[in-house]
Amino acid sequence: MFPFLKTIEKLHQPLVISHRGIHSQPPCPENTIPAFRNALEQGADGIELDLQLTGDDEIIVFHDYQLKRLMDISGRLNQFSLKELQRLKFCSEKSDSQTRIPTLKSVFREFGAALYYNLEIKRSTGSYRLLIDNLLQLISRYQLVERIWVSSFDSRFIREWYGRNTNIPAALLFEWWNFFSKRNCKRPEAAFLHPRVRLLKKIDRLVQLQKPICFWDVNRETDFEVITQPPVFAVITDDVRLARSMIPRQV
Repeated sequence: MFPFLKTIEKLHQPLVISHRGIHSQPPCPENTIPAFRNALEQGADGIELDLQLTGDDEIIVFHDYQLKRLMDISGRLNQFSLKELQRLKFCSEKSDSQTRIPTLKSVFREFGAALYYNLEIKRSTGSYRLLIDNLLQLISRYQLVERIWVSSFDSRFIREWYGRNTNIPAALLFEWWNFFSKRNCKRPEAAFLHPRVRLLKKIDRLVQLQKPICFWDVNRETDFEVITQPPVFAVITDDVRLARSMIPRQV
């Protein structure tokens, strides 16, 4: 059903996925081309990046709904056009004057098939239809169907995603093991599972669901020791060097 499953079947170890790229060594803003370049250079197999629509419906890579933390201006990202956003400079001392918020198109153009991509879709109060349409066009244009999976905390997005009969898998993100997460994990549309690393203590129950698993926030050596075998197909980490020392590169 999903071409990406062929990738998983060939893995001997989980993929090392860099959380928003590496933005500390050397320093640069998260979710930017330099951060993703750092991740590739330091040995990551892929990157996790956050997607939202601008006010004029372009797909942009940015985590927060508000611009204050990273750009030091007031307002929601979706109140600005792409042209307006790309005039803004990051307020962090980590940023050089040329670094801008990237579009997903620019990330695909820069890295292509050199990386795997976990695309996290940020929550929306409205329909996801336009974002999904634009995203599927980009994935097709850059021929990345075997190197991508999407994820979201919003089960409504996942239902809309499969409503398009896409052959790209969607993962359910969750932090807690409660009634709602248990119910949603069992739903057929949650093809992959993305639990937070604190749920390693529930790994036996998660394995029983017989779905590919990707843990996130995996940053301690003791955590890596537990999750280096199927059905864990990937780990999302802020420490690519530690992850690479614990998980050998794919042959």
